[in-house]
Amino acid sequence: MSIEIALNGGTPVRTEPWPKWPLFTQKDKDDICAVLDDGRMTVITGPKVNEFEEKYAAKFGVKYALATANGVLALHLALAALDIGPGDEVIVPAHTFIGTTIPVVMANAIPIFVDVNIESFNIDVTKIEEAITKRTKAIMPVHLNGVAAEMDEIMRIAKTHNLRVIEDACQAHGALYNGKLAGTFGDAACFSFFEDKTLTTGEGGMMITNSKEVYEKARSIRSYGEPISKNAGDRKYEHMVLGFNYRMGALPAALGINQIDRLDEMIEKRNKNAAYLTDHLKGISGVITPKESDHNKPAYYKYVCRIDPNIIKIDVLTFIDAIKAEGVPSTPRYPKPLPLQEVYKGKHGYGKTQCPFDCEKYGIELDYSKGSWPIAERVGKEAFVLLVHPSIEERDLKDAVDAVKKVAAYYSK
Repeated sequence: MSIEIALNGGTPVRTEPWPKWPLFTQKDKDDICAVLDDGRMTVITGPKVNEFEEKYAAKFGVKYALATANGVLALHLALAALDIGPGDEVIVPAHTFIGTTIPVVMANAIPIFVDVNIESFNIDVTKIEEAITKRTKAIMPVHLNGVAAEMDEIMRIAKTHNLRVIEDACQAHGALYNGKLAGTFGDAACFSFFEDKTLTTGEGGMMITNSKEVYEKARSIRSYGEPISKNAGDRKYEHMVLGFNYRMGALPAALGINQIDRLDEMIEKRNKNAAYLTDHLKGISGVITPKESDHNKPAYYKYVCRIDPNIIKIDVLTFIDAIKAEGVPSTPRYPKPLPLQEVYKGKHGYGKTQCPFDCEKYGIELDYSKGSWPIAERVGKEAFVLLVHPSIEERDLKDAVDAVKKVAAYYSK
């Protein structure tokens, strides 16, 4: 006799609240208060942002780090500092968060979408070269869900075709590829410190690079295109390039400094939680768990499974609703590929225009709707997310497993 799922009126697996994330320490609170007492709230007037940048650069073994208001703006700075603009193409994965591609359009460049790998959900490196044209200026791989992209092959392709590489590492703080940190391969890399990220400052971002030229240009663009000055009193209010205010403030920087000290510990807990889920979900018929490779050590941001539609006879959104009804958080993972989203399919640009898609400098007619991204479409229809953040303990994971097992059994009967 089957057990009725909670979505249909049955008793849920869990009724108590799920552990919250993020959690902050007393030191975090004390350091925030210290900034408030000090009164120097910006990178222009105070030392905290520079301290965070220096500590972050040291953690990743790079020469330069530049803190920003969020990860999207960090990516825009990287594109701008690498002189990518109107008429240029940037290769991106078709399955990712839209924050990867918004900066490309902000730079008046064109995102060219490439399908993804069914196991890693990252860009399919075997399909990159066929997407390269004379207009291609950069590849922007994404280390999605805390799993590093195939960077050795991406760097080989980039070198062969003289392309820049900007790593979107917004979800991959501490992930390793062949023993090397994600974000340390390309010309620049960018991270997000959004509320639920492995390293969080609530909002915030960081660009890292080993290029002095890229760093100095990005730093100027970050602050109104002004020449770099050491303190507020040295500002001349001269503006050399088109710039913005993309700066991080001292309060999130104070949090970030402490988060770096805890990063390895938080990654270890996330990966431990992910390993528990893999061990206990892999025998459930119709559920496909993440597959790890020998050369890739994830730092799990999200734990993403897929349903096998040949076994589980329901769409993934209903499957997710059923898990949530059991008292366990779950979400879809980018159900529709980016090129099929209305903003790109309809080429919606600035204002009421189609700029940059109809820019004279581009000069070709682009039709995203005729592209081929079958794996990205498949992933969107099959993927569901379970949480693994560090406040989750084994008893919570057991509830998650029981909920998935119960729902999978019901919909596969």
